[in-house]
Amino acid sequence: MEQNSAIAFLEEKRDYLFPNKDYSQTELVAALLTAPEELMYSLQDIHFINPTLMLGISVIGGPVGLDRFLLKEIGTGILKVITAGGFGFWVFADIFTAKKRCRAYNCKLLIEAISDPSKASGGLNLNVDMDKVVSVAKAAAPGLKAIRKAGKEFSDTLDSEKIYRYR
Repeated sequence: MEQNSAIAFLEEKRDYLFPNKDYSQTELVAALLTAPEELMYSLQDIHFINPTLMLGISVIGGPVGLDRFLLKEIGTGILKVITAGGFGFWVFADIFTAKKRCRAYNCKLLIEAISDPSKASGGLNLNVDMDKVVSVAKAAAPGLKAIRKAGKEFSDTLDSEKIYRYR
């Protein structure tokens, strides 16, 4: 890849990648220069996570570890859930480090996409296998019908009791 296009790409994605303690701009430029030119189009498709959005997610979903799960830090996310956000202290620490961790994650996505172009979508990929969704819905349908029927019967019982009570 040409140096101008590598620098232009990093300038375009600056808010998602920098400032970053783990990866310097020169390291990312060097990695981009080793990438073939045709990889540039797939790099444009990487779904980087917005660090400001991650800060909001950390504030709102921090106590249940949502920020950790979105950054694919599953082990620490589970630990955060089990310890109730590190007894509250971990939640505050994560709020202050959310943007930094998100930028480091985005840089890691970029490096992985350069080294293995099949991972170029990255980020919050919400593509769903509809066959799996349909099979799960079909498997859950009898249970949902039973719940719906029981709820209707309960509702009918309450309605009939109200009718008798107010007459």
